[in-house]
Amino acid sequence: MHSANAILARSQFQSGPKIVTSYLNDITFNRCTLHHLLLEQLESWRSTSQKIFDHETQQSFTYGELAQLIRKSATAFSEQFLIPGDYVLFVGTNCIEYLALYFGAISIGAIPISLPQTNISLLNIMTQIIQHNIQILVFASNLDSIWITKLINSISNITKIVIYNQNVKSHTSNKVITFFDFIQNANIESIQTENLNQPKNLNLSICTSVCSSGSNEWPPKIYLYGHQSLVAAIEILCHSAVLDYRSIDRLLVYGSFEHLESFLMFLCGIFFGCNIILLPTYRLETIVQSIQLHRINLAWFSSITIHRLLNENKKFSLRNLTKLITFGGKISKELCTEFLLKYTNVKSFRHCYLMAESPIPISMMILNSHDYNSVGFVLPNTRVKILQNPLDPHSMNEINRVGFICIEREPELFAIGCLHNNQQIVPLCFETSLDDNMTSIVSSIILNSSDNKNIRRWLPTQDIGYYDEEGLIYNFGKWVPSLKPVASIQARIQENEIESIILSHPKVDEVALIFKLDHSWAAMVVSKHFSTSKQSELVKEINEFIKENVKTNSMLSQTLVNVSNIFIKNSLIKTSTGRIVRALVRNEVQNLLNVKRKF
Repeated sequence: MHSANAILARSQFQSGPKIVTSYLNDITFNRCTLHHLLLEQLESWRSTSQKIFDHETQQSFTYGELAQLIRKSATAFSEQFLIPGDYVLFVGTNCIEYLALYFGAISIGAIPISLPQTNISLLNIMTQIIQHNIQILVFASNLDSIWITKLINSISNITKIVIYNQNVKSHTSNKVITFFDFIQNANIESIQTENLNQPKNLNLSICTSVCSSGSNEWPPKIYLYGHQSLVAAIEILCHSAVLDYRSIDRLLVYGSFEHLESFLMFLCGIFFGCNIILLPTYRLETIVQSIQLHRINLAWFSSITIHRLLNENKKFSLRNLTKLITFGGKISKELCTEFLLKYTNVKSFRHCYLMAESPIPISMMILNSHDYNSVGFVLPNTRVKILQNPLDPHSMNEINRVGFICIEREPELFAIGCLHNNQQIVPLCFETSLDDNMTSIVSSIILNSSDNKNIRRWLPTQDIGYYDEEGLIYNFGKWVPSLKPVASIQARIQENEIESIILSHPKVDEVALIFKLDHSWAAMVVSKHFSTSKQSELVKEINEFIKENVKTNSMLSQTLVNVSNIFIKNSLIKTSTGRIVRALVRNEVQNLLNVKRKF
Protein backbone atom coordinates (compact mmCIF):
# COMPACT_ATOMS: atom_id res chain seq x y z
CA MET A 1 0.00 0.00 0.00
CA HIS A 2 1.26 3.45 -0.88
CA SER A 3 0.39 6.65 0.95
CA ALA A 4 -1.56 9.52 -0.63
CA ASN A 5 1.67 11.45 -1.11
CA ALA A 6 3.32 8.56 -2.92
CA ILE A 7 0.38 8.01 -5.27
CA LEU A 8 0.07 11.70 -6.08
CA ALA A 9 3.77 12.37 -6.56
CA ARG A 10 4.82 9.17 -8.33
CA SER A 11 6.66 9.42 -11.67
CA GLN A 12 6.71 13.21 -11.79
CA PHE A 13 10.22 13.43 -13.19
CA GLN A 14 11.94 15.19 -16.05
CA SER A 15 15.42 14.93 -17.57
CA GLY A 16 15.58 11.27 -16.76
CA PRO A 17 14.87 11.36 -13.73
CA LYS A 18 16.80 14.30 -12.24
CA ILE A 19 14.18 17.04 -11.99
CA VAL A 20 11.03 16.58 -9.87
CA THR A 21 7.82 18.37 -10.85
CA SER A 22 4.37 18.57 -9.30
CA TYR A 23 1.59 16.13 -10.13
CA LEU A 24 -0.72 19.19 -10.08
CA ASN A 25 -1.02 21.34 -13.19
CA ASP A 26 0.67 24.73 -13.15
CA ILE A 27 -1.63 27.62 -12.23
CA THR A 28 -2.18 30.84 -14.20
CA PHE A 29 -2.36 33.55 -11.55
CA ASN A 30 -4.50 36.67 -11.31
CA ARG A 31 -2.65 39.81 -12.37
CA CYS A 32 -3.62 42.19 -9.59
CA THR A 33 -2.33 43.70 -6.37
CA LEU A 34 -2.69 41.94 -3.04
CA HIS A 35 -4.86 44.70 -1.56
CA HIS A 36 -7.31 44.66 -4.49
CA LEU A 37 -7.67 40.89 -4.15
CA LEU A 38 -7.99 41.09 -0.34
CA LEU A 39 -10.60 43.87 -0.31
CA GLU A 40 -12.60 42.12 -3.02
CA GLN A 41 -12.60 38.93 -0.94
CA LEU A 42 -13.50 40.70 2.32
CA GLU A 43 -16.39 42.57 0.69
CA SER A 44 -17.69 39.46 -1.08
CA TRP A 45 -18.39 37.98 2.40
CA ARG A 46 -20.09 41.20 3.62
CA SER A 47 -23.55 39.64 3.93
CA THR A 48 -22.37 36.48 5.72
CA SER A 49 -21.77 35.72 9.38
CA GLN A 50 -17.99 35.17 8.97
CA LYS A 51 -16.12 37.10 11.66
CA ILE A 52 -12.69 37.94 12.98
CA PHE A 53 -12.53 37.68 16.76
CA ASP A 54 -9.91 39.50 18.84
CA HIS A 55 -8.93 37.29 21.79
CA GLU A 56 -7.31 40.19 23.70
CA THR A 57 -10.12 42.76 23.49
CA GLN A 58 -12.98 40.23 23.14
CA GLN A 59 -14.28 42.23 20.16
CA SER A 60 -15.48 40.75 16.88
CA PHE A 61 -15.67 42.28 13.41
CA THR A 62 -17.21 41.08 10.19
CA TYR A 63 -15.13 40.81 7.03
CA GLY A 64 -16.93 43.88 5.66
CA GLU A 65 -16.11 45.93 8.77
CA LEU A 66 -12.40 45.05 8.43
CA ALA A 67 -12.53 46.15 4.77
CA GLN A 68 -13.92 49.52 5.86
CA LEU A 69 -11.21 49.95 8.49
CA ILE A 70 -8.53 49.12 5.89
CA ARG A 71 -9.93 51.76 3.52
CA LYS A 72 -10.08 54.35 6.30
CA SER A 73 -6.50 53.55 7.33
CA ALA A 74 -5.37 53.86 3.70
CA THR A 75 -7.04 57.30 3.49
CA ALA A 76 -5.42 58.39 6.77
CA PHE A 77 -1.97 57.26 5.59
CA SER A 78 -2.38 59.08 2.27
CA GLU A 79 -3.22 62.28 4.18
CA GLN A 80 0.17 61.94 5.89
CA PHE A 81 1.77 62.32 2.42
CA LEU A 82 3.02 58.74 2.27
CA ILE A 83 3.91 57.77 -1.29
CA PRO A 84 4.42 54.33 -2.87
CA GLY A 85 7.74 52.88 -1.78
CA ASP A 86 7.86 54.59 1.64
CA TYR A 87 8.44 52.31 4.63
CA VAL A 88 6.17 52.16 7.71
CA LEU A 89 7.58 50.57 10.87
CA PHE A 90 5.31 48.26 12.90
CA VAL A 91 6.17 47.05 16.42
CA GLY A 92 3.45 45.18 18.28
CA THR A 93 1.12 42.22 18.35
CA ASN A 94 -1.78 41.48 16.02
CA CYS A 95 -5.36 42.63 16.52
CA ILE A 96 -8.09 44.16 14.34
CA GLU A 97 -6.47 47.61 14.46
CA TYR A 98 -3.09 46.14 13.54
CA LEU A 99 -4.63 44.43 10.49
CA ALA A 100 -6.38 47.64 9.39
CA LEU A 101 -3.18 49.70 9.61
CA TYR A 102 -0.98 47.01 8.05
CA PHE A 103 -3.14 46.44 4.97
CA GLY A 104 -4.08 50.13 4.84
CA ALA A 105 -0.40 50.99 4.38
CA ILE A 106 -0.07 48.34 1.64
CA SER A 107 -3.17 49.72 -0.11
CA ILE A 108 -1.52 53.08 -0.85
CA GLY A 109 1.80 51.51 -1.89
CA ALA A 110 3.70 51.90 1.40
CA ILE A 111 5.80 48.96 2.63
CA PRO A 112 5.27 47.65 6.19
CA ILE A 113 8.37 46.54 8.12
CA SER A 114 7.14 44.54 11.09
CA LEU A 115 9.67 43.88 13.85
CA PRO A 116 9.27 41.33 16.68
CA GLN A 117 8.30 43.02 19.94
CA THR A 118 10.02 40.44 22.14
CA ASN A 119 13.63 41.28 23.08
CA ILE A 120 13.70 44.39 20.89
CA SER A 121 15.60 47.44 22.13
CA LEU A 122 15.16 51.18 21.58
CA LEU A 123 18.46 51.21 19.68
CA ASN A 124 17.12 48.50 17.33
CA ILE A 125 14.09 50.65 16.49
CA MET A 126 16.19 53.80 16.02
CA THR A 127 18.54 51.93 13.67
CA GLN A 128 15.67 50.84 11.39
CA ILE A 129 14.13 54.35 11.34
CA ILE A 130 17.39 56.05 10.38
CA GLN A 131 18.61 53.44 7.88
CA HIS A 132 15.35 53.30 5.94
CA ASN A 133 14.26 56.94 6.31
CA ILE A 134 11.00 55.98 8.07
CA GLN A 135 8.61 58.80 8.94
CA ILE A 136 5.53 57.01 10.26
CA LEU A 137 5.61 54.44 13.08
CA VAL A 138 2.86 52.10 14.30
CA PHE A 139 3.19 50.85 17.88
CA ALA A 140 1.06 48.72 20.20
CA SER A 141 -0.13 50.51 23.34
CA ASN A 142 2.10 48.38 25.60
CA LEU A 143 5.32 49.84 24.16
CA ASP A 144 7.21 51.89 26.77
CA SER A 145 6.07 55.54 26.57
CA ILE A 146 9.59 56.65 27.52
CA TRP A 147 10.83 55.06 24.29
CA ILE A 148 8.27 57.10 22.32
CA THR A 149 9.47 60.32 23.95
CA LYS A 150 13.10 59.50 23.20
CA LEU A 151 12.30 58.66 19.58
CA ILE A 152 10.46 61.96 19.04
CA ASN A 153 13.21 64.00 20.74
CA SER A 154 16.12 62.31 18.94
CA ILE A 155 14.81 61.74 15.38
CA SER A 156 13.26 64.81 13.74
CA ASN A 157 12.31 62.81 10.65
CA ILE A 158 9.38 61.18 12.50
CA THR A 159 6.10 62.83 11.49
CA LYS A 160 3.53 60.56 13.15
CA ILE A 161 3.35 57.70 15.67
CA VAL A 162 0.07 55.77 15.59
CA ILE A 163 -0.76 53.89 18.81
CA TYR A 164 -3.30 51.09 18.52
CA ASN A 165 -5.23 49.20 21.23
CA GLN A 166 -5.57 52.46 23.19
CA ASN A 167 -8.67 54.65 23.24
CA VAL A 168 -7.28 57.61 25.19
CA LYS A 169 -4.14 59.48 24.15
CA SER A 170 -1.52 59.19 26.91
CA HIS A 171 1.26 61.25 25.30
CA THR A 172 1.48 65.03 25.05
CA SER A 173 3.27 65.24 21.69
CA ASN A 174 1.11 66.19 18.70
CA LYS A 175 3.07 63.60 16.70
CA VAL A 176 1.41 60.81 18.73
CA ILE A 177 -2.13 59.78 17.84
CA THR A 178 -4.41 56.87 18.70
CA PHE A 179 -5.77 54.58 15.99
CA PHE A 180 -9.34 55.89 16.21
CA ASP A 181 -8.22 59.53 16.13
CA PHE A 182 -6.02 58.65 13.15
CA ILE A 183 -8.92 57.30 11.06
CA GLN A 184 -11.71 59.45 12.55
CA ASN A 185 -11.85 62.04 9.80
CA ALA A 186 -10.86 59.71 6.96
CA ASN A 187 -13.26 60.00 4.04
CA ILE A 188 -13.81 56.43 2.91
CA GLU A 189 -15.40 57.65 -0.33
CA SER A 190 -12.16 59.38 -1.35
CA ILE A 191 -10.17 56.17 -1.63
CA GLN A 192 -12.36 53.59 -3.29
CA THR A 193 -10.86 50.61 -5.10
CA GLU A 194 -10.02 52.52 -8.28
CA ASN A 195 -8.06 55.09 -6.24
CA LEU A 196 -5.86 52.59 -4.39
CA ASN A 197 -2.27 52.01 -5.43
CA GLN A 198 -2.08 50.35 -8.86
CA PRO A 199 1.60 49.83 -9.75
CA LYS A 200 2.54 49.52 -13.42
CA ASN A 201 4.79 46.53 -12.76
CA LEU A 202 3.30 44.02 -10.29
CA ASN A 203 6.53 41.99 -10.29
CA LEU A 204 8.84 44.82 -9.25
CA SER A 205 6.41 46.72 -7.01
CA ILE A 206 7.17 45.81 -3.38
CA CYS A 207 4.10 44.83 -1.35
CA THR A 208 5.46 43.94 2.10
CA SER A 209 8.41 42.49 4.02
CA VAL A 210 9.05 39.65 6.47
CA CYS A 211 11.96 38.74 8.73
CA SER A 212 13.75 35.48 8.12
CA SER A 213 12.16 32.94 10.48
CA GLY A 214 14.16 31.95 13.53
CA SER A 215 16.87 34.51 12.86
CA ASN A 216 18.70 35.85 15.91
CA GLU A 217 20.89 38.34 14.05
CA TRP A 218 20.49 42.10 14.21
CA PRO A 219 19.58 43.80 12.04
CA PRO A 220 17.25 40.98 10.99
CA LYS A 221 17.37 39.69 7.43
CA ILE A 222 14.32 41.31 5.83
CA TYR A 223 12.91 39.82 2.62
CA LEU A 224 10.80 41.97 0.30
CA TYR A 225 7.87 40.42 -1.60
CA GLY A 226 6.11 41.74 -4.69
CA HIS A 227 2.35 41.71 -5.17
CA GLN A 228 2.46 38.94 -7.77
CA SER A 229 4.35 36.51 -5.51
CA LEU A 230 1.84 36.95 -2.67
CA VAL A 231 -1.19 36.61 -4.95
CA ALA A 232 0.38 33.42 -6.32
CA ALA A 233 1.03 32.11 -2.78
CA ILE A 234 -2.65 32.53 -1.91
CA GLU A 235 -3.91 30.89 -5.10
CA ILE A 236 -1.58 27.88 -4.75
CA LEU A 237 -2.39 27.36 -1.06
CA CYS A 238 -6.11 27.69 -1.79
CA HIS A 239 -5.89 24.75 -4.23
CA SER A 240 -8.15 22.00 -2.88
CA ALA A 241 -5.30 19.45 -3.00
CA VAL A 242 -2.99 21.63 -0.89
CA LEU A 243 -4.98 22.95 2.10
CA ASP A 244 -8.26 21.52 3.34
CA TYR A 245 -9.77 24.68 4.83
CA ARG A 246 -13.57 25.12 4.87
CA SER A 247 -15.73 28.18 5.49
CA ILE A 248 -17.11 26.50 8.63
CA ASP A 249 -13.61 26.23 10.15
CA ARG A 250 -12.49 28.31 13.11
CA LEU A 251 -8.86 29.27 12.46
CA LEU A 252 -6.25 30.39 14.97
CA VAL A 253 -3.92 33.21 13.82
CA TYR A 254 -1.21 34.15 16.31
CA GLY A 255 1.69 36.59 16.31
CA SER A 256 2.16 39.67 14.15
CA PHE A 257 3.34 39.62 10.54
CA GLU A 258 7.10 39.82 11.07
CA HIS A 259 7.27 36.18 9.98
CA LEU A 260 5.86 34.67 6.78
CA GLU A 261 3.92 31.90 8.55
CA SER A 262 1.64 34.30 10.47
CA PHE A 263 1.00 36.29 7.28
CA LEU A 264 -0.02 33.16 5.34
CA MET A 265 -2.18 31.89 8.23
CA PHE A 266 -4.35 35.00 8.05
CA LEU A 267 -4.55 35.37 4.26
CA CYS A 268 -5.51 31.72 3.72
CA GLY A 269 -8.20 32.01 6.38
CA ILE A 270 -9.72 35.05 4.65
CA PHE A 271 -9.71 33.48 1.19
CA PHE A 272 -11.37 30.31 2.48
CA GLY A 273 -13.91 32.39 4.42
CA CYS A 274 -13.05 30.96 7.85
CA ASN A 275 -13.97 32.45 11.20
CA ILE A 276 -10.63 33.77 12.49
CA ILE A 277 -9.45 34.14 16.09
CA LEU A 278 -6.56 36.59 16.53
CA LEU A 279 -4.11 35.77 19.31
CA PRO A 280 -1.37 38.32 20.15
CA THR A 281 1.17 35.93 21.64
CA TYR A 282 3.32 32.90 20.78
CA ARG A 283 2.99 31.46 24.33
CA LEU A 284 2.02 27.80 24.10
CA GLU A 285 -0.19 27.92 27.20
CA THR A 286 -2.23 30.81 25.76
CA ILE A 287 -2.50 29.09 22.37
CA VAL A 288 -3.86 25.90 23.98
CA GLN A 289 -6.23 27.91 26.17
CA SER A 290 -7.63 29.82 23.17
CA ILE A 291 -8.18 26.56 21.24
CA GLN A 292 -10.47 25.39 24.05
CA LEU A 293 -12.11 28.76 24.72
CA HIS A 294 -12.99 29.52 21.09
CA ARG A 295 -13.51 25.90 19.95
CA ILE A 296 -10.79 26.28 17.31
CA ASN A 297 -10.53 23.31 14.95
CA LEU A 298 -7.77 24.55 12.58
CA ALA A 299 -4.28 25.85 13.41
CA TRP A 300 -0.71 26.22 12.14
CA PHE A 301 2.03 24.99 14.51
CA SER A 302 5.81 25.11 14.19
CA SER A 303 7.73 21.85 14.55
CA ILE A 304 9.04 23.23 17.86
CA THR A 305 5.45 23.55 19.13
CA ILE A 306 4.76 19.91 18.18
CA HIS A 307 7.77 18.83 20.25
CA ARG A 308 6.60 20.91 23.21
CA LEU A 309 3.05 19.54 23.07
CA LEU A 310 4.49 16.04 23.33
CA ASN A 311 7.20 16.67 25.91
CA GLU A 312 5.98 19.36 28.33
CA ASN A 313 5.25 18.19 31.86
CA LYS A 314 1.80 19.79 31.63
CA LYS A 315 -0.98 17.80 30.03
CA PHE A 316 -2.49 19.85 27.22
CA SER A 317 -5.98 19.37 25.83
CA LEU A 318 -6.62 20.01 22.13
CA ARG A 319 -9.98 18.28 21.94
CA ASN A 320 -11.48 20.76 19.43
CA LEU A 321 -8.51 20.71 17.06
CA THR A 322 -9.13 18.46 14.05
CA LYS A 323 -6.89 19.99 11.33
CA LEU A 324 -3.24 20.93 11.69
CA ILE A 325 -0.68 22.49 9.35
CA THR A 326 2.93 22.44 10.54
CA PHE A 327 6.03 24.29 9.33
CA GLY A 328 9.68 24.59 10.26
CA GLY A 329 11.99 21.62 10.75
CA LYS A 330 11.26 18.12 9.49
CA ILE A 331 8.43 16.22 11.18
CA SER A 332 9.75 12.67 11.58
CA LYS A 333 7.43 9.68 11.24
CA GLU A 334 8.10 8.74 14.90
CA LEU A 335 7.15 12.22 16.07
CA CYS A 336 4.04 12.34 13.89
CA THR A 337 2.88 8.89 14.98
CA GLU A 338 3.34 9.83 18.64
CA PHE A 339 1.40 13.08 18.14
CA LEU A 340 -1.51 11.43 16.33
CA LEU A 341 -1.72 8.73 19.03
CA LYS A 342 -1.74 11.33 21.82
CA TYR A 343 -4.14 13.78 20.13
CA THR A 344 -6.57 11.38 18.46
CA ASN A 345 -9.00 14.17 17.53
CA VAL A 346 -6.51 15.50 14.91
CA LYS A 347 -7.60 13.87 11.66
CA SER A 348 -5.77 16.01 9.08
CA PHE A 349 -2.02 16.57 9.50
CA ARG A 350 -0.10 18.51 6.82
CA HIS A 351 3.43 19.88 6.75
CA CYS A 352 4.67 22.62 4.40
CA TYR A 353 8.29 23.23 3.40
CA LEU A 354 8.80 27.01 3.51
CA MET A 355 11.79 29.24 2.85
CA ALA A 356 11.97 33.03 3.14
CA GLU A 357 13.29 33.43 -0.43
CA SER A 358 9.75 32.79 -1.73
CA PRO A 359 6.36 33.27 -0.02
CA ILE A 360 5.04 30.12 -1.71
CA PRO A 361 5.75 26.78 0.05
CA ILE A 362 7.95 24.44 -2.00
CA SER A 363 6.21 21.22 -1.05
CA MET A 364 3.36 19.87 1.07
CA MET A 365 3.08 16.61 3.01
CA ILE A 366 -0.53 15.49 3.44
CA LEU A 367 -2.72 12.88 5.11
CA ASN A 368 -0.45 9.84 5.56
CA SER A 369 2.28 11.80 7.30
CA HIS A 370 3.12 8.84 9.54
CA ASP A 371 4.32 6.87 6.50
CA TYR A 372 7.26 9.09 5.60
CA ASN A 373 9.96 11.38 6.88
CA SER A 374 9.58 13.51 3.74
CA VAL A 375 8.38 17.08 3.33
CA GLY A 376 5.92 15.89 0.71
CA PHE A 377 5.17 16.47 -2.96
CA VAL A 378 6.25 19.47 -5.01
CA LEU A 379 3.60 22.20 -5.38
CA PRO A 380 2.44 23.69 -8.72
CA ASN A 381 4.68 26.08 -10.72
CA THR A 382 7.73 24.54 -9.05
CA ARG A 383 10.48 22.11 -10.07
CA VAL A 384 13.18 20.68 -7.80
CA LYS A 385 16.62 19.24 -8.48
CA ILE A 386 19.41 18.14 -6.12
CA LEU A 387 22.91 19.46 -6.80
CA GLN A 388 26.07 17.74 -5.70
CA ASN A 389 27.86 21.09 -5.91
CA PRO A 390 25.76 24.29 -5.47
CA LEU A 391 28.16 26.18 -7.76
CA ASP A 392 27.82 23.67 -10.59
CA PRO A 393 24.24 23.68 -12.02
CA HIS A 394 24.97 20.53 -14.07
CA SER A 395 25.98 18.38 -11.05
CA MET A 396 22.45 17.00 -10.65
CA ASN A 397 22.08 13.99 -8.35
CA GLU A 398 20.13 10.85 -9.11
CA ILE A 399 17.35 9.38 -6.94
CA ASN A 400 18.18 8.96 -3.22
CA ARG A 401 21.48 10.91 -3.52
CA VAL A 402 21.86 13.65 -0.90
CA GLY A 403 22.87 17.14 -2.04
CA PHE A 404 21.78 20.78 -2.14
CA ILE A 405 18.12 21.48 -2.89
CA CYS A 406 17.61 23.78 -5.89
CA ILE A 407 14.16 25.09 -6.88
CA GLU A 408 12.83 26.55 -10.13
CA ARG A 409 9.98 29.04 -10.51
CA GLU A 410 9.01 32.09 -12.49
CA PRO A 411 11.19 34.92 -11.14
CA GLU A 412 8.17 36.94 -9.97
CA LEU A 413 7.27 34.10 -7.56
CA PHE A 414 10.45 34.67 -5.56
CA ALA A 415 11.25 37.50 -3.15
CA ILE A 416 12.42 40.68 -4.89
CA GLY A 417 15.46 40.64 -2.61
CA CYS A 418 16.74 41.41 0.89
CA LEU A 419 16.59 44.87 2.45
CA HIS A 420 19.98 46.02 3.67
CA ASN A 421 21.27 49.26 5.16
CA ASN A 422 20.38 52.58 3.52
CA GLN A 423 17.42 51.07 1.66
CA GLN A 424 19.67 48.99 -0.60
CA ILE A 425 17.94 45.91 -1.99
CA VAL A 426 20.22 42.92 -2.53
CA PRO A 427 18.64 40.52 -5.08
CA LEU A 428 18.68 36.74 -4.79
CA CYS A 429 21.41 34.70 -6.47
CA PHE A 430 19.84 32.87 -9.39
CA GLU A 431 21.30 30.33 -11.75
CA THR A 432 20.64 31.35 -15.35
CA SER A 433 21.19 29.27 -18.50
CA LEU A 434 22.93 31.13 -21.31
CA ASP A 435 22.64 28.23 -23.76
CA ASP A 436 22.47 24.45 -23.67
CA ASN A 437 26.17 24.07 -22.93
CA MET A 438 26.91 26.99 -20.62
CA THR A 439 25.35 28.03 -17.30
CA SER A 440 26.33 30.74 -14.84
CA ILE A 441 25.24 32.12 -11.49
CA VAL A 442 23.91 35.69 -11.46
CA SER A 443 22.72 37.97 -8.67
CA SER A 444 19.74 39.57 -10.35
CA ILE A 445 16.10 39.08 -11.23
CA ILE A 446 15.55 39.72 -14.93
CA LEU A 447 12.02 41.10 -15.05
CA ASN A 448 12.18 44.26 -17.17
CA SER A 449 12.76 42.62 -20.54
CA SER A 450 9.65 41.33 -22.28
CA ASP A 451 11.83 38.66 -23.89
CA ASN A 452 12.46 37.11 -20.47
CA LYS A 453 8.98 37.33 -18.96
CA ASN A 454 8.30 33.57 -19.34
CA ILE A 455 11.80 32.39 -18.44
CA ARG A 456 11.99 30.50 -15.16
CA ARG A 457 14.90 30.80 -12.74
CA TRP A 458 16.68 28.16 -10.66
CA LEU A 459 17.53 29.23 -7.09
CA PRO A 460 20.23 27.15 -5.32
CA THR A 461 19.46 26.93 -1.60
CA GLN A 462 21.54 26.03 1.43
CA ASP A 463 19.09 23.26 2.33
CA ILE A 464 20.34 19.68 2.15
CA GLY A 465 18.10 16.82 1.04
CA TYR A 466 17.18 14.34 -1.67
CA TYR A 467 14.20 12.95 -3.57
CA ASP A 468 13.05 9.34 -3.72
CA GLU A 469 11.69 7.14 -6.52
CA GLU A 470 8.14 8.39 -5.83
CA GLY A 471 9.06 12.06 -6.24
CA LEU A 472 8.86 12.96 -2.53
CA ILE A 473 11.31 15.56 -1.21
CA TYR A 474 13.39 15.01 1.95
CA ASN A 475 14.99 17.91 3.79
CA PHE A 476 17.76 17.71 6.42
CA GLY A 477 17.97 21.47 7.02
CA LYS A 478 20.68 24.00 6.17
CA TRP A 479 24.35 23.10 5.69
CA VAL A 480 27.05 24.30 8.07
CA PRO A 481 28.96 26.99 6.09
CA SER A 482 32.07 26.81 8.27
CA LEU A 483 32.83 23.31 6.98
CA LYS A 484 33.72 21.92 3.56
CA PRO A 485 30.55 21.14 1.57
CA VAL A 486 30.91 17.35 1.69
CA ALA A 487 31.71 17.32 5.41
CA SER A 488 28.88 19.79 5.98
CA ILE A 489 26.29 17.60 4.23
CA GLN A 490 27.31 14.58 6.31
CA ALA A 491 27.29 16.66 9.49
CA ARG A 492 23.80 18.08 8.78
CA ILE A 493 22.36 14.63 8.06
CA GLN A 494 23.95 13.26 11.23
CA GLU A 495 22.63 16.17 13.28
CA ASN A 496 19.10 15.68 11.99
CA GLU A 497 19.06 11.93 12.57
CA ILE A 498 20.84 11.96 15.96
CA GLU A 499 18.49 14.66 17.27
CA SER A 500 15.51 12.53 16.18
CA ILE A 501 16.96 9.53 18.04
CA ILE A 502 17.64 11.48 21.23
CA LEU A 503 14.17 13.10 21.13
CA SER A 504 12.58 9.64 20.96
CA HIS A 505 14.10 8.81 24.36
CA PRO A 506 11.24 8.86 26.92
CA LYS A 507 13.14 11.11 29.35
CA VAL A 508 14.17 13.77 26.81
CA ASP A 509 12.10 16.90 26.10
CA GLU A 510 14.40 18.92 23.85
CA VAL A 511 17.87 18.65 22.38
CA ALA A 512 20.39 20.77 20.47
CA LEU A 513 23.46 19.18 18.87
CA ILE A 514 26.69 21.11 18.31
CA PHE A 515 29.31 19.89 15.81
CA LYS A 516 32.82 20.15 17.29
CA LEU A 517 36.14 20.73 15.53
CA ASP A 518 37.25 17.16 16.31
CA HIS A 519 34.25 15.94 14.21
CA SER A 520 32.37 14.66 17.26
CA TRP A 521 29.11 15.95 18.70
CA ALA A 522 28.14 17.68 21.93
CA ALA A 523 24.48 17.50 22.96
CA MET A 524 22.56 19.92 25.17
CA VAL A 525 19.57 17.98 26.50
CA VAL A 526 16.49 19.21 28.38
CA SER A 527 14.91 16.48 30.49
CA LYS A 528 11.69 16.37 32.46
CA HIS A 529 13.46 13.93 34.78
CA PHE A 530 16.32 16.32 35.50
CA SER A 531 18.03 15.65 38.82
CA THR A 532 21.57 16.74 39.71
CA SER A 533 22.19 13.58 41.71
CA LYS A 534 21.16 11.31 38.82
CA GLN A 535 22.62 13.38 35.99
CA SER A 536 25.52 11.01 35.24
CA GLU A 537 23.13 8.04 35.12
CA LEU A 538 20.89 9.82 32.61
CA VAL A 539 23.87 10.76 30.43
CA LYS A 540 25.00 7.13 30.37
CA GLU A 541 21.45 5.98 29.59
CA ILE A 542 21.13 8.42 26.66
CA ASN A 543 24.54 7.37 25.30
CA GLU A 544 23.52 3.71 25.29
CA PHE A 545 20.21 4.61 23.69
CA ILE A 546 22.02 6.45 20.87
CA LYS A 547 24.35 3.52 20.19
CA GLU A 548 21.47 1.04 20.00
CA ASN A 549 19.38 3.16 17.62
CA VAL A 550 22.27 4.16 15.34
CA LYS A 551 22.65 0.51 14.31
CA THR A 552 19.12 0.40 12.88
CA ASN A 553 19.16 3.87 11.29
CA SER A 554 19.75 3.66 7.52
CA MET A 555 21.32 7.14 7.41
CA LEU A 556 23.76 6.51 10.27
CA SER A 557 24.56 2.80 10.25
CA GLN A 558 27.41 3.20 7.75
CA THR A 559 29.01 6.23 9.45
CA LEU A 560 30.94 6.78 12.66
CA VAL A 561 28.71 8.60 15.13
CA ASN A 562 30.48 10.02 18.15
CA VAL A 563 28.45 12.01 20.71
CA SER A 564 31.37 12.76 23.00
CA ASN A 565 29.65 15.10 25.46
CA ILE A 566 26.09 15.29 26.79
CA PHE A 567 24.99 18.11 29.10
CA ILE A 568 21.64 18.05 30.92
CA LYS A 569 19.88 21.43 31.33
CA ASN A 570 16.55 22.81 32.52
CA SER A 571 15.99 24.80 29.31
CA LEU A 572 17.53 25.91 26.00
CA ILE A 573 18.02 29.47 24.75
CA LYS A 574 15.23 30.33 22.26
CA THR A 575 13.81 33.14 20.18
CA SER A 576 10.37 34.63 20.87
CA THR A 577 8.86 32.16 18.38
CA GLY A 578 10.34 29.16 20.22
CA ARG A 579 13.22 28.41 17.84
CA ILE A 580 16.47 27.26 19.48
CA VAL A 581 19.25 29.85 19.12
CA ARG A 582 22.08 27.48 18.20
CA ALA A 583 24.77 30.17 18.13
CA LEU A 584 24.17 30.91 21.82
CA VAL A 585 23.81 27.21 22.67
CA ARG A 586 27.16 26.65 20.96
CA ASN A 587 28.77 29.31 23.19
CA GLU A 588 27.24 27.71 26.27
CA VAL A 589 28.51 24.26 25.26
CA GLN A 590 31.98 25.68 24.64
CA ASN A 591 32.01 27.25 28.12
CA LEU A 592 30.96 23.94 29.70
CA LEU A 593 33.68 22.10 27.76
CA ASN A 594 36.29 24.62 28.94
CA VAL A 595 35.17 24.16 32.55
CA LYS A 596 35.29 20.38 32.13
CA ARG A 597 38.87 20.53 30.81
CA LYS A 598 39.94 22.83 33.63
CA PHE A 599 38.68 20.57 36.38
